[in-house]
Amino acid sequence: PADLPDARDRASFTRGGIELYGASNNAEFGSALRLEHASGSFGSRIFAVGRHGSDIHTPDGEIPNTGFGALNGEVALGLRGDKGNGTLRFAHYGGEFKLLEADRPAEDTGNPGEEGGPERKAGDNRLQFGSNLLLGGIRLETKAQWQNHSLIEVADSAGVPGTESDQFNLLLNTYTLDVIAHHGNQPLHGAVGVSGLYQNNDSRGPIPLVPDARTSSGALFAFEEWDRGRWALSGGARVDTRHLENDANADLALPEGSRDDTQGSADLGLVYRLNGGWSLAANAARGWRAPSLFELYSNGPQLSEARFDVGNPNLDPENDLEFDGGVRLHKDRLRVELTGFSSKIENYIFVAPTGGTQVVGADTLDVYAYQQADSRLRGGELWAQIEAAKALTLRARSDYVWGENEQTNQPLPLMPPLRVAGEAELHKSELGWAQQGHVGIEVEHIAEQTRLGPFDVPTDAYTLVHLDAGMSKRLGSHTYDFNLRVRNVGDAAYRSFLSRYKKFADDPGRNIVFSVATGL
Repeated sequence: PADLPDARDRASFTRGGIELYGASNNAEFGSALRLEHASGSFGSRIFAVGRHGSDIHTPDGEIPNTGFGALNGEVALGLRGDKGNGTLRFAHYGGEFKLLEADRPAEDTGNPGEEGGPERKAGDNRLQFGSNLLLGGIRLETKAQWQNHSLIEVADSAGVPGTESDQFNLLLNTYTLDVIAHHGNQPLHGAVGVSGLYQNNDSRGPIPLVPDARTSSGALFAFEEWDRGRWALSGGARVDTRHLENDANADLALPEGSRDDTQGSADLGLVYRLNGGWSLAANAARGWRAPSLFELYSNGPQLSEARFDVGNPNLDPENDLEFDGGVRLHKDRLRVELTGFSSKIENYIFVAPTGGTQVVGADTLDVYAYQQADSRLRGGELWAQIEAAKALTLRARSDYVWGENEQTNQPLPLMPPLRVAGEAELHKSELGWAQQGHVGIEVEHIAEQTRLGPFDVPTDAYTLVHLDAGMSKRLGSHTYDFNLRVRNVGDAAYRSFLSRYKKFADDPGRNIVFSVATGL
């Protein structure tokens, strides 16, 4: 989050802003409100966002049961002084999201005023405290958080719209604490710290996707940077220890158990600056990741993705050795970055379709199982921006990822295909009738993925055109920012290769979004 306002060197003040927006595709609308106050060393902020959307539309028609409603916000209070600062923040995210059903006919829009079908209710509350304290040449940073995360999926009782019954109900409480000592200035500076976590998962409801479980972990880490002349070097190291214990669960046919992991990770990077704005960058890293609770123990339906997930309690931690490098050119009117990477991952964990199905109520779901194999990922990205004229900016980007299961010599599933995009933007700081404005067009092409993993569902290549325009205009005592965005201008029918809905639904069609914002 942004820093709280500071009035130590000025008179007390209160400021704010409001934004309203609407979108055509799913009759979506929403509003954001921000209020800030500062008096001396005290600062505060209240921020709220409300959103509501109806069913998504594609070129072939409406996709039933895809609307949502959400309310998010935060309240933050803080004190700032010459020797330190402290901030207390409460943030909330919550909403209800309708879930598309694979077996439901597209023309079935439910009963008027009462749309049937499953939905997901999500809630996330976070209480955070952060502080900085100057102790001689050391800045001691402390970060603490309690996170309460709820995820509930409900469906119509006995297929009767308007009557709900829980499918699963998960409650996750997470407590984290980080203490970091920052030291030094140029050319050498860095940080040393400790980190701790405790997590408790409570599985409620008739379908226990995962068992009740508790996770605790601790880490010690250090990071240093040295920047001198043409050279910049950085290096870091971290040691983690992690303990996971799960309760027995008869529905999951799972006995009580526990597992412990202690692993290390490290990173070494360098940048060499050449003449003319050129620089070379290289990085080598060793990392690891412990399998999650879902990857280990899940055994239940994911109605929102029309699949039935099966975990693997025998999964080992992933271990990764990665090398990446790049060439950068940064000049006044031209910026180009070309990067590539190669990553060797032992025990790479992935979820993939098995070809089987599982019947849950009225739904027939594809069975997906968590697997692991030694794998290799390679990829690259090109990004460029040029100020072709004072009022014209051109941008281009492209990226690609190649994945291979080295044990079967087959492609990894769900690897993103080649993506290429180009953008042109006209902008002017003084338009006469407005303070500033811009208009832009972007053409995005996504290629067909020809390297398919077992049971992967192929999708066709597609090209989308997007428009964006905006201006700032002073009306009375306020300045208003007007923005208009049009995504998928041609209303093209397409299905993203990474979409979980691709077997039975197109991606959204044309969407026109208009917003207006002003300060208070």
